[in-house]
Amino acid sequence: MKKWLILCAATIFVSFSGIFVRLANETGFISAFYRILFALLFIAPVYLTRKRRGNLADIVACLLGGFLFGYELALWNMSVVLLNATIPTLLVNLSCIWIGLFSFLVLKERISLAHWIGTAIALIGVVVIIGYTSILELKIEKGVLYAILCSVMISVYTLLVKKARNRIDSISVLFYTLLGSLIGLITWALIGKENLRPLSNLSWPYLIGLGILVQGFGYLSINYALGYISSAKVTLMLLLQPVFTGLLAAVLLDEKLKTSQILGSTIVLLGLLISFITIGKDESKGSQKKTQ
Repeated sequence: MKKWLILCAATIFVSFSGIFVRLANETGFISAFYRILFALLFIAPVYLTRKRRGNLADIVACLLGGFLFGYELALWNMSVVLLNATIPTLLVNLSCIWIGLFSFLVLKERISLAHWIGTAIALIGVVVIIGYTSILELKIEKGVLYAILCSVMISVYTLLVKKARNRIDSISVLFYTLLGSLIGLITWALIGKENLRPLSNLSWPYLIGLGILVQGFGYLSINYALGYISSAKVTLMLLLQPVFTGLLAAVLLDEKLKTSQILGSTIVLLGLLISFITIGKDESKGSQKKTQ
């Protein structure tokens, strides 16, 4: 029961991500930078007490993945600022589609028919959200494009970090990915001459919330749950994140979705649900083979 309560708490924590970005009212870069910085300061003392910290190859994979994650986070924040808190939170979950596609094309893994059916349904939902006329006329909103690009980047990040996670503990993985993210964002700041100071002092509580509650407690709780619950079930639970975000946005931000966005979001969730259930069945088959 405890593990499920922690997973539920993690889902709620992570659901506040888009809310805090909107309330902070900062640039996507600023919100990403301080989210990573505060999370790293939070996790570093815990990491330093760990003995198992991984070999060089695993560390490099995590750093590279983190470098990409930092850029994805800044881009996703821009999407939230341009659109709302709900739609980018939903669209970034399309990462499971790209993970399946990359696994099929690059890793030559077999992907079930049900997964492809779920993928097709999810993509239909995306078309409904965007509007088919907008796609035909290539007039897609920047925020939507950013969110879809973020889902691709998250899938690459996941594949980069996946093997390292099988060999080293989750605390070490989180520490190195956060460190890679911070390096990437500092590089961004130096090249783009970004200002690292928030525009308003009123933003600090929300930036701290992004770092400590969302990235720190949220992702630590998810990693804890993964130690006791299958990744497929954890992922299914996290599908509630866009639902929670939508409810929170309606209450705290007075955000209202268009009918097409609600319908499209429902279709996307259905497609993702089918894909994730398929992943769960594949995982259980794999674990049975290992025990035989």
